Amino acid sequence: MLQVLAASPKSLARAASLLAAGRLVAFPTETVYGLGCKADNAKAVEKLYRVKNRPRENPLIVHIASLKQARELALFSAQAELLAEKFWPGALTLVLPYREGVDGGGGGDGDGDGGGSLPASLPSGVVVEAQKVSETGARLVAKTIALRIPAGALALELLQLCGFPIAAPSANRSGEVSATEVAHVCKAFSKEGAGEGGKEGAEEKAEESSEESSEESSEEPALILAGEELCQLGIESTIVALLDGAPRLLRAGAIEARAIERVLGEDLLVGSLSSGADVAGALLAPGGMARHYAPARPLRLNARERLGEREALLDFGSVAEGADLSLSEAGDLQQAARNLYRHLHALDRAPFDSIAVAPIPKHGLGLAINDRLLRATSQG
Repeated sequence: MLQVLAASPKSLARAASLLAAGRLVAFPTETVYGLGCKADNAKAVEKLYRVKNRPRENPLIVHIASLKQARELALFSAQAELLAEKFWPGALTLVLPYREGVDGGGGGDGDGDGGGSLPASLPSGVVVEAQKVSETGARLVAKTIALRIPAGALALELLQLCGFPIAAPSANRSGEVSATEVAHVCKAFSKEGAGEGGKEGAEEKAEESSEESSEESSEEPALILAGEELCQLGIESTIVALLDGAPRLLRAGAIEARAIERVLGEDLLVGSLSSGADVAGALLAPGGMARHYAPARPLRLNARERLGEREALLDFGSVAEGADLSLSEAGDLQQAARNLYRHLHALDRAPFDSIAVAPIPKHGLGLAINDRLLRATSQG
């Protein structure tokens, strides 16, 4: 049975100890629940990919506790400094050139248990090797890393307590709906799920075995942290690449692109660099897979009514009469983003065979919501 513990000094210390030992821990951020491992531990990173059934070409975001720590892992341009100063801690991930040869002693090829707080190298998936095209047309290897300082108090406290970077994608099986509640994480990784009591039921069950040694079970995640403060934003971070060319939006997310453009004083290019002239041959950040964020039941978009009794109807802005749930009756995109995954989880169940979703405006946070819904309908 998965172990769920309420956030406390004792449970945070246990989480940090488990992470240091190469185990996986699920914890809430201000965006969605993350499933984390020690970023310089190659065996733990491999386990993370395996447990999530995550495609190996889909990179990870590295969470750090401070800008100082970030600068030791990546090369910061003036634009990167501007965005970090404005949006960190927060829901912005920066894809930057990886700074090689960090003096930390962690060792990216083994267990990552060296004495330093930062690794000497990081394993594949944490660092991406892509093909850089030079001005002369030559192809060179370009190493990049995706970094974020989360704003959630619990996540930050865990990172500060650990003292090392944590690689943490969303705490769900790859391609499925992201988790924003303890019960979602339990449903993804345990045959028992969270039980009828939801988060509270899961916590009650876990407390009964809270003293069980982590060595007695190989079940992953080894621990799920729960707190009063959960995933207030409800949707993943915005990802911006700052490499050789113009700043590029790789994933729409909780911070609107126009807010980033105002800070930079220029427009963001849109789309994966893997399809452009700067870098070829690799995904540089998560969220770029064709099928992603998908419930088990098929989605139908831009619906204003249900097609039969066995189709769930998810409203927005009170346009779908007789809806089962609403992302926001008032048409508030922030509220809709906060409710998106929670409502998809709630409707992905019997007696429904499919889920219909009302139209979502294609501006502001609506761009991120539509991105998630479109990928959820993709066949891959």
